[in-house]
Amino acid sequence: MPELPEVETIRLGLLGRVCNKRIEQVEIRCKRIILRPQPHEMVAALGGQVIRDIQRRGKFLLFKFDDLRLLVHLGMSGQLTYWDKSQRNDESFFVTITGLQQARQHAVDKHTHVSFYFADGNAMHYRDIRQFGKWRYIGAKPSMKHVSSGSSGWSHLTRAIRAQSSWSAFKTGNFGSSRCC
Repeated sequence: MPELPEVETIRLGLLGRVCNKRIEQVEIRCKRIILRPQPHEMVAALGGQVIRDIQRRGKFLLFKFDDLRLLVHLGMSGQLTYWDKSQRNDESFFVTITGLQQARQHAVDKHTHVSFYFADGNAMHYRDIRQFGKWRYIGAKPSMKHVSSGSSGWSHLTRAIRAQSSWSAFKTGNFGSSRCC
């Protein structure tokens, strides 16, 4: 399972590449990872949207668009990768010490379950061999109730928060932001 520092690394790696890009097309190849809404509704809702920011809450990634949010949990083997049209695809995957298959850049294969194709010709792919990851889109101002109980505590990777501001954030649901734009 991707640990918290790995999820943060994924977030940071995607920020400069996908922020402010408009999604031209969405392809969902594995419907079971989409929790809500129905996959065809998610395709319709995300088409034409611009990714404004990516935040992390615990092991969840929160993609912010103008009028909706997308909550992504990578599960045990999920990977979000950026596909650059100017780069060559690797011929094969290599297996890391943890057993995870990786490539610098890969074409869509049987384990690629969601793809965002951007207006500039590049793409972002979600690949998950075990299919334990879950995706859900939610309203523009999500509350933390959308994140499973007990899994979204304060992150040690965010700046220190004093007791009073912690209580205020807890009551209002405003946990701050690290914007990419």
